[in-house]
Amino acid sequence: MDKWTFRLLWLLVFSIPIENMIVLPGVGTISRSIGIVAAAAAILSVSIKQEVRKPGPVQCLFVCFFLWIAISFYWSTELQNSMDAIKLYAKQGVFVWIIWEFAQSEERQIKLMMAYVLGAFIPILSIINAFIEGEQSSYFRYSAQGFDPNDIGLTIAIGVPIAWYIGTFLKDKILSKAFCLYVPLASIAIILTASRSSFICLMVALVFVISSFSRLSIIHKFAAFFLVLTSSFFIFKYIPSYSWARLMTIGSQVSEGDLGSRFNIWRAGLEAFSHDPLFGTGIGTFSTSVEKFLGTPISPHNLFLSIMVDLGIVGLFIFLAIVIAALVGLKDMDSLKRRLWIFVFATWFVGVMTLGWAHRKPTWFLISLVAVQGATYLKKPEKVHAYVSSAKI
Repeated sequence: MDKWTFRLLWLLVFSIPIENMIVLPGVGTISRSIGIVAAAAAILSVSIKQEVRKPGPVQCLFVCFFLWIAISFYWSTELQNSMDAIKLYAKQGVFVWIIWEFAQSEERQIKLMMAYVLGAFIPILSIINAFIEGEQSSYFRYSAQGFDPNDIGLTIAIGVPIAWYIGTFLKDKILSKAFCLYVPLASIAIILTASRSSFICLMVALVFVISSFSRLSIIHKFAAFFLVLTSSFFIFKYIPSYSWARLMTIGSQVSEGDLGSRFNIWRAGLEAFSHDPLFGTGIGTFSTSVEKFLGTPISPHNLFLSIMVDLGIVGLFIFLAIVIAALVGLKDMDSLKRRLWIFVFATWFVGVMTLGWAHRKPTWFLISLVAVQGATYLKKPEKVHAYVSSAKI
């Protein structure tokens, strides 16, 4: 039963980058359906073995975070929104627990990383296909079905350092090439979204790729150099000028203090926060809290600001404590794995500065996975898993 539960967890992680692309009538996104089955299997599995792993700091802090979220319902300014948000965070809590309980070995952790990247290949190909077919999601922008270009752009960018890490050290040559190919394909897809924030995230993620070149063998260095030249040719030859034109406005957007009107949203959010700085206005109330200042309800475009407005300083403090607790384990990892997670979270951090991803699965997947990996290294330095060639590390 343990193996079947992990397989369902693998499918759940695989479905994260495509969850909005497949929506089942009357049920919801594909990840929701898989998540329900995975949760049921996890509960059945621990019932059979009658043993539950002792929670770590991240899991304990998440319980505190969720309790604060639930309590905020009682002073919420928008009860229905709060109830919906509580349900979302409850699901994320189950997700966090399943990863902690069923991904204890490094081999399983690597498999989950592979699942995320393999899932992200689908929206990448969908974006490229949309460009070929001329199907724009908005004015001269391309996206995967059901996704906002900014959301899917960050989702794909997060996979870049993970894919390169796995691809450059896999024993299987075919799989190795496939995962390395993710990097240029992801770059093309992100540029086609014309998402300025995702493009910056891509630049951060690519630093990890460049910094790992020194660890490659001569043959792999030549292969990587050829990959860079080939992908650069396709990017500059086939990416339309209007995509580059939008990306090139990053500097002017920052200097003019606009960022696609996000500065106005942030100012309104800070104004709403100043009225309830300690406890916030209740989970899920950001959009209605800023309505009085903007004249219309609007979604948060900053993860940390959304938590501040909804849950106040207390909620923000607990969330930051969760992230810090997850990253503490980096000190026990080998240098390459440590650098990988530093760049993954740097990519995530840059992205969520313009996206309200507090309740999204990628956020909690990254936090949960780095926490369980840190715990694995702390317990005992394991040998490199069977997928990795130790000679290349």
